[in-house]
Amino acid sequence: MRFLRELPAISPAPHLDLGLLPVVMGVIVVVGVSGVRYLMNQGEKGERAFWVASGMMGCFFLITVFWALSIVNRVFIEPPQELAMIAGFNLGPNDQLIQFGRKLPSLGFYAKRKVYQVNPGDNEKIETFIHSAGRKMVVLPSYLRSKLPSPMSEYPVVLEINGFSLLSSKPVLQPPNKSSGTRQGRKETKGYP
Repeated sequence: MRFLRELPAISPAPHLDLGLLPVVMGVIVVVGVSGVRYLMNQGEKGERAFWVASGMMGCFFLITVFWALSIVNRVFIEPPQELAMIAGFNLGPNDQLIQFGRKLPSLGFYAKRKVYQVNPGDNEKIETFIHSAGRKMVVLPSYLRSKLPSPMSEYPVVLEINGFSLLSSKPVLQPPNKSSGTRQGRKETKGYP
């Protein structure tokens, strides 16, 4: 059960598209085992059967490394990194990015800023972040949101990807200032809206 909690993409059961991976791996195993059995029944020496079995295992290994591990990366490893990168773009120099839950040291690289690591149950450490000034963004596995203290657990979800959530203490998008007569960032020209 602990394994399911460590990989949050399994617990909310997102759609995991494996494509043809199981079919291709199954065909390789069936063809390889059939070839080994055929060679052994023909009375051949074991070296041809050995090479067929070795080829089957080599193909199985290469497909696992290049195809299956890319799926694992996309579902389990990339989501917190993407959320940290998005948070890094949206935080100012005095704002804080907090990573709650299992420690992921690489988030600082993707956010291009200091990431404060907080474990569930570190209430004193969380209290210092709650009472500090500036925007706070939290990257955490979605199942841990209930373990955050009350002000932080009520932060709105900015984005959720494969069982990981990004929370923010303040809105990410600010509405334009309506007091000025022109649109922000554009000059008003004659003849054009």
